[in-house]
Amino acid sequence: MIVALVPFILTPFLTHNLSPAEYGTIAMFQLMVGMFCIFVGLSTNGPLLRFNYNKNVTAENRSAYFYNANLVLIASFLTLYIAVCVFDDYISNLINVNVETLHLSLWTSLFAYFIKVRLGQWQVNYESIKYATIQLMQSVLLITLFFVLYYYLFDDSRSRIYSYIFVIIIISTCCIFSLFKDGYYKNRKISKSYINDLLNQGIGILPHLLGIYIISFSDRIIVNKFMDERSVGILMLAIQVSLVLNLLFDGVNKALNPSLFRILKNNDTNEKKRVVKITWLIVLACLLITYPLSWVGYYVVVWISSVEYHQAADLVRVIMVSQVLNGLYLAFVNYILYSKKLWVLSSISVSTGVFGIVLTLLLIEEYGIYAPVISGLFSAVLRLVAVFFASKRLVSMPWFNFYRV
Repeated sequence: MIVALVPFILTPFLTHNLSPAEYGTIAMFQLMVGMFCIFVGLSTNGPLLRFNYNKNVTAENRSAYFYNANLVLIASFLTLYIAVCVFDDYISNLINVNVETLHLSLWTSLFAYFIKVRLGQWQVNYESIKYATIQLMQSVLLITLFFVLYYYLFDDSRSRIYSYIFVIIIISTCCIFSLFKDGYYKNRKISKSYINDLLNQGIGILPHLLGIYIISFSDRIIVNKFMDERSVGILMLAIQVSLVLNLLFDGVNKALNPSLFRILKNNDTNEKKRVVKITWLIVLACLLITYPLSWVGYYVVVWISSVEYHQAADLVRVIMVSQVLNGLYLAFVNYILYSKKLWVLSSISVSTGVFGIVLTLLLIEEYGIYAPVISGLFSAVLRLVAVFFASKRLVSMPWFNFYRV
């Protein structure tokens, strides 16, 4: 969460010193990194987290599981690298992103994988000091190196992009050494069963993650394709301001998720009722603050940016509502993850994602930059409703009778 604050810290400087088009270039690079992170490693950092909750976990079988996850990582990266090298010109023309950005973002996603793995293991083992230290180090480096590159080498979008790449490589190297030191790769034994388990979980959740990504980022791809990078920059500023809510919801979800899984595992009725009561209170509180938050977002955009970006103020009001709905989605999605019925989650994510893309494409000509904002709101509503009913069916919880003794 500390690292996620860096874009907010830099945003006022960037929006006063870079044009919307240059800001859009940065947004497209970040978008491609996130896209490649889904495929590089097949999100096996998730199964590595869940492995800690298995029965009879030993240091030996844990390290073997982690080693085989690296084999999946290498195989997925090489496959993707070959595909990008062969089709880079086609992909570049399709989404209007230059070839250099494609290759840089792919390599960045490889190094980012080890950071996610290291942070995940510290989180699940409650090593908060180490977790916070590495995040603080990454944040300081991101800010410091950016300003060094901006004032001494590149006074354009390259300063932000290159500083991000260099810092990811540095922090990733530290994380790899830490994982080796703690014995996570000590048992270098190839296990077909472990690889199959990793692939089943990774591939199983892949459509879900892709669907989430489509919902979250297809707007910028479509705007970049049918409009220009200037429009992407304006849209990105509105989204960046609204992401404060995303950070808050994601942080709370990560903090409470281990406790929720333990409660579900214990299957205690009273504990379940307590969880349901808290959940409904959170839902009510979020709905009550949505309208005031939308106006806060409006004035924040006007305050932190130059006149060139002020169109983003109108966009952010609607996006803030979508972010609240996405936060409420997190309150119910963990039940589906616990049930391991990932295909259900994938179906919801893909269907709502495709709906959002189609709606944006239908509206882009008439509504321009407002099209993805409108479609994003409708997609968030549909996804929240679908995930709630799916979680209700898959995991028994007293959603409507928690008040009974």
